[in-house]
Amino acid sequence: MFFIFFIGLFSLTLDPTKELRAVLSLSVASLTALLYYELVIERITPSVDYFTISDQIYTLLLCIGSSIFCLHLFLIHYYAKWIAKTGLKEVLQYIQVSMAIFRGGLFLTMLAVMFVSLAILLP
Repeated sequence: MFFIFFIGLFSLTLDPTKELRAVLSLSVASLTALLYYELVIERITPSVDYFTISDQIYTLLLCIGSSIFCLHLFLIHYYAKWIAKTGLKEVLQYIQVSMAIFRGGLFLTMLAVMFVSLAILLP
C-alpha cells in the first residue's frame, strides 16, 4: 500500500507541462490501486464495528492520493490557461519554474504530513 502511495507521490516530482501522460497515469494508477486494495482487503479481513489502525492509514493515504490527483488537474488547467493568454516563452518558463517550486514544496509537505500522521497513529 505504501509503495503504491509513493508512486503517486513521485508524480509530484515530474513536470506536467512536459510529461503530461506520465503525470496523469501515475496519479490515476496510484489512486485506482489504492481503491482496488480496499476492495480486496475488505473481503479478506473480518468485519468489526470500529475503525482499525489499518483503516486509518488507508484513509490517510487515500486522502493524500486524491489531493495529489486534484492538484495535478489544477496545475494542468492553470498552465493551459496561461498558454492561452500569452505565448511569451519567458513568461511560460517563469510559470514552469514557479510550478516546480510549488510542486516540490507540496511533495515535502505531503511527505511530512504522512510521516507525522503515521507517528501519531502508530503506538
